[in-house]
Amino acid sequence: MSNKIFMLMFLLITIFINSIIFAQSVSNKSVRLYDNDKIELGKVYVDHDICPGEGCTYGKWTVKEGRVASIYAKNSTLTPEVASVFGGEVVESITGETHNLPYRVLLLDNFESWQGKTYQPGDTIFVLTYLGEGYYKIWHKGEFSVTGLYSLPNTPNYKVLDKQYHQFKPVWWVKMKTKDNKVGWTRDTDLFSDKNRFE
Repeated sequence: MSNKIFMLMFLLITIFINSIIFAQSVSNKSVRLYDNDKIELGKVYVDHDICPGEGCTYGKWTVKEGRVASIYAKNSTLTPEVASVFGGEVVESITGETHNLPYRVLLLDNFESWQGKTYQPGDTIFVLTYLGEGYYKIWHKGEFSVTGLYSLPNTPNYKVLDKQYHQFKPVWWVKMKTKDNKVGWTRDTDLFSDKNRFE
């Protein structure tokens, strides 16, 4: 019984520490907020200079064994392929961006963002980028902020209005440099390890 209690306490402490780290990353403005951007339903929103997900980090990444990742001249598969990297190869990931389809969420309760902005029941927000630990970058009446939206799509506190867009999987493009100094972009991010500083 004592071992179970110890493991439960260890798990709770780990979750608490990770939440503090995430909060510090937001307070240090690692999430860029562009209040002049225009968000449109059904139009792809590109979030620049972002590393999505809790623990995400850039630097030296390694291609997983038995896999091959394609690197393109720009952040599009329609541009020329400048390199292929194979299992075991190490690359330098530089920065990244996510391509998301914004969707609307109707708030049914009071909310407050990390930036101190308040939202009332009946407000409709646009959800843009998932940042990790249940937090999202959102847009409301011309302003961006970050807030927690747990257990999407539907809870007693909010309701997703555009489920077809909520089901869209964001595309994560990463700019990287190979060992022979070729620079380009890849969307094959699942084929690399060392992306999470907590692993």
